[in-house]
Amino acid sequence: MKLLSGTFTLLAAALMLLGSTSCSTSDRSASAVTKVKYYHLDPTVRVRTYDRMISFEERYYRHGAVDNPQLLEKVGHYYSVFWRTKDRDADVKLRLDYRHQATGPKEYSFEVAVDKVRRRNVTKFAVIGDEYTKLGTVTAWKVSLIINGEVAGENKSFLWE
Repeated sequence: MKLLSGTFTLLAAALMLLGSTSCSTSDRSASAVTKVKYYHLDPTVRVRTYDRMISFEERYYRHGAVDNPQLLEKVGHYYSVFWRTKDRDADVKLRLDYRHQATGPKEYSFEVAVDKVRRRNVTKFAVIGDEYTKLGTVTAWKVSLIINGEVAGENKSFLWE
């Protein structure tokens, strides 16, 4: 009886593993925006932590600013867009659509053409300087991956419609 229960347990575990694998039909090689890493550099907020990675990120975005006017040029929102594509010879653009606090529903757009396309890519956007200080913080954003004139993937904030 003891041997039978051990065999039954092994058979149940094997069935669970087979049932949990290969159920997904997603194509891992398709073009898509995989992740958007967001950082808001605000000089009024100082993060107090012992974690070196968190304090490094703030120092990274402040790098080069010696005095307050230079720091005010770097204050704002930073976006690192991680994306992939299978077609390395295509015409690829990334577009950031966003809304500011002071302008309400008015949308702004910033587009970047990518010259060297690899399978896994990172493109960076920044809403900083006069645009940030005059129009306020970014309240909603959407990143679109455009390949040969068609939207191949996108990622958006939860406030984007």
